[in-house]
Amino acid sequence: DTQKQWANLYPIFMLSEDIKTQLPEQAKNFATCDELFRSMMDKAHNFTNVIEVCTTDVIRKAMGRKDNLEQMLIIMEDILVACEKALADYLETKRKIFPRFYFVSAADLVDILSKGSDPTAVLIHIGKIVDSLDTFQMIGDSK
Repeated sequence: DTQKQWANLYPIFMLSEDIKTQLPEQAKNFATCDELFRSMMDKAHNFTNVIEVCTTDVIRKAMGRKDNLEQMLIIMEDILVACEKALADYLETKRKIFPRFYFVSAADLVDILSKGSDPTAVLIHIGKIVDSLDTFQMIGDSK
């Protein structure tokens, strides 16, 4: 679950400048989680026995941390849940402003919001926002 949550949130909190600006505290917390996750995976990669990694303190020692594997996973889970909640709250405020956003997935909405200043980049999502409209042509400067 932790890996799946991390993989889903990574492009949102690490690659989206809009989210970094709008949710700076959560982006900072996610960066901490990202660093911990990557370090843990880097150290775990050196061991071939998964049972040894999961049941002993080899990861803790390899990482030079006081927390054991379970504690590190709980720390990451807490950060990821908080990031998901903050993101959901942020997206809900945008959906209240423009109700058509309720028809768009969270990932698509983040993409739309992060590219909002470039209308041509948002066109790929237009069919999800407006029924019976697949595309339209922009005339003139899109900026």
